[in-house]
Amino acid sequence: MNRYCIITALVFFMISCNQDRIEELESEKEQLEHKVSSLERQLKEVKSEKEDLEELVTNMRQDMRAIRNCASSASSSASSAAFWADSGDSFLFQSNLRNMSSDFDQIVSIASKY
Repeated sequence: MNRYCIITALVFFMISCNQDRIEELESEKEQLEHKVSSLERQLKEVKSEKEDLEELVTNMRQDMRAIRNCASSASSSASSAAFWADSGDSFLFQSNLRNMSSDFDQIVSIASKY
């Protein structure tokens, strides 16, 4: 009988130890679930920021192409203006200067975004 009492006491002791461990593991599980949820939220935020930055880069590339085109046009207008100045045609000289000025205004307008 004594033997059964000791075995029963040991079984109850083991069950109580296991219950403490189970509670500890459940607490750790809740903490890990909270961390996972937080990390998922951070991941969504980072993905959104990445998409915003990709869109910004795309827009900047388009603006750089537009600036390059305006600069090329301004250079062409400057060359034409110089030619017409040497030729003595003030109307075409002034016209090319206005075109060049317009190109520079567009460049300033685009660059002012940044």
